[in-house]
Amino acid sequence: DKGTSKPGPEEVPKSKSEKRAVFVQDQMFMLDEKLVVTAGLRYDDYQAKPDSDTLKDHKSDAFTGRLGAVYHFTDNFSTYGQFTQGFRAPTIHELYYDKENLAHGYKVISNPNLKPEESDAVELGLRLNGHLGSVATSVFYNNYKNFIKEVTTYDSNDIQITTNENVDKAKIYGAELKTSIWLDEALNAPMGTYANFSVAYTRGEDKKTGRELDTVAPLTAVLGLGYDSPDEMWGGVIDVTMVATKDEWQKEDHFNTPGYTVVDMTTYYRPSKDLTVRAGLFNAFDKKYWQYQNIDGITVGKENINRKTEPGRNWGVNVKYDF
Repeated sequence: DKGTSKPGPEEVPKSKSEKRAVFVQDQMFMLDEKLVVTAGLRYDDYQAKPDSDTLKDHKSDAFTGRLGAVYHFTDNFSTYGQFTQGFRAPTIHELYYDKENLAHGYKVISNPNLKPEESDAVELGLRLNGHLGSVATSVFYNNYKNFIKEVTTYDSNDIQITTNENVDKAKIYGAELKTSIWLDEALNAPMGTYANFSVAYTRGEDKKTGRELDTVAPLTAVLGLGYDSPDEMWGGVIDVTMVATKDEWQKEDHFNTPGYTVVDMTTYYRPSKDLTVRAGLFNAFDKKYWQYQNIDGITVGKENINRKTEPGRNWGVNVKYDF
């Protein structure tokens, strides 16, 4: 895969990138095909070459493997486990993007010295599908070498400075649960009524400092109640998103994002096979809140913290036509 970036106002120098990948994979079926074992091997090679005398080329490659297994207790109930190795080369944007806009209070600094991110991951899970709904749960543990993260700081003039850096060693672990209930089957509700619930717990740590990774999301849960008409011509869903406080950061004086609950309402109408109209009311109760990923680097007492809040009550309509 070859790509060429076109320069804006010299924000990213004209660059060429090449990506090559080769992989092999095989599956084995055992125990009357109840057990399926999958093994794979992959090789990635990445090169980036900026048209610049001051920025250096990037070259990286790696062999990675994967070993996984699924055991089917029944047609509707299974468990799985897998070990995977990951490799992610830094993008041209992460390596070479430079921009300074002091009038708007920010500066982006390139980092052509970024190393590729490597990881070892273990995941275990269960899946259940039945006439009343479905449940999926998993736990995971990932070890990273040269974890790539975006870092934001502020200088003495309150200019936001953003760059990308490697974390020598990091770990991210957690658990997830997703479930869907067909309320027409479970509670004799109108046909097409359903409820969804998901919750995700994740922790991340810089192994060198012992501090929490700023890029890891706080505890998040989403509860949805929806309806799809039997002919799938119209429907809608109400989603309630609940996010816990994020109060652990790399820096002790970092601004903590308060927990929040936001309600979104969306609906759709499909008058013909090719035409779909969607409309939504978002943040229906006009909640003031911050998303953790948008306040990276902001310390307690910053005067511009309210500029980082998410939109209040808002709505939108879109029309999609498939030719």
